[in-house]
Amino acid sequence: MFCAMCSKSKQHPGDSEIWTKTGCTSNREDVIRNHERTSFHQIAVNEERDSLISKTTGGEFRREDVVKKVGESSFYSILIDETTDISLLQLVIVYVKFMVEEESQIKFLAMEDESSLPTSNHCVDDKLALAVRHSNTKIKTTKTARWLSQNKACETLRQILQSVVMSLVREANKRYDSLALGQAKNVQPGQFITVLYSKMSSKKEPGGDWGWIITLACFIEHILYIGSINTMGIYHVYIMNEFNEDITAVTVIGALYISVSVSGAFLRETTGSGDIPYFIGCAILCVSAVILIPFSNVKQTFKEQEIIIFDETDFELEKIKLTDDCNNEYKINESTCICKKGNN
Repeated sequence: MFCAMCSKSKQHPGDSEIWTKTGCTSNREDVIRNHERTSFHQIAVNEERDSLISKTTGGEFRREDVVKKVGESSFYSILIDETTDISLLQLVIVYVKFMVEEESQIKFLAMEDESSLPTSNHCVDDKLALAVRHSNTKIKTTKTARWLSQNKACETLRQILQSVVMSLVREANKRYDSLALGQAKNVQPGQFITVLYSKMSSKKEPGGDWGWIITLACFIEHILYIGSINTMGIYHVYIMNEFNEDITAVTVIGALYISVSVSGAFLRETTGSGDIPYFIGCAILCVSAVILIPFSNVKQTFKEQEIIIFDETDFELEKIKLTDDCNNEYKINESTCICKKGNN
């Protein structure tokens, strides 16, 4: 058994170090009381008391000075954080930050053994650590079960396909991006254009679904022109898709497109130079499309779909209506799409 006060001040009678280094082996109360009344123990207690009084007085003086400066400052903030000293004692340290003559100062304000108020918020460092550690660093891919997201993605791709192809080709050529090169090869073939524009085209008015014309044009483009779906070719398909409700416009543009593809492929095989008439035909197609726009009664058709979802027992679970934003001049076709659970 040791005496904390005597050990700290190194007070012991003569050469005896029973209460400081070797320890007392007796647990009798009279022995402990006798040590408490010794002069060297009283000296150790007085030194500890004087030290505490000095620290407390100095701390209170400094605290009052800091509080006075904080009161004179227009802006101040308080930071409370946990700390653990060498004895593994958890403490709460209070800092204060304030302005003095347009300069910020940080001062220690107090130290508490425990906080009397429970806190539920993290400090700035903890929030930053949690945000970085648990942040989403990867973009989630669209799963096969999310057919609604896939449909929206395909509809968006139909609208910006030309820009997507141009961007991928530019990244592949200028920055030598292998990923962009691979994606560009995936979206340029005729099969991709065919599926994107024909399979997802909506049913029209009594004129019927004219997506087969787009399919035929893309097929001829892929077969006869050696699979070269360039930017102008995509623009042709886009024009045909815009006019797919007007049989006259579709027939004229489709015939021009097919004839240009056939003539370009024939000249390439015979003379080895089919690019010039091909691009001349591209210009003719663009001009013809611009001329046909004022005389065409084409109106973009948007669908309003009612999706009915069933479970395995054919019990109706939910009805979902999908509507696109459209103006009053647009015609609305209503169609019902019945989906079984697990199918897209």
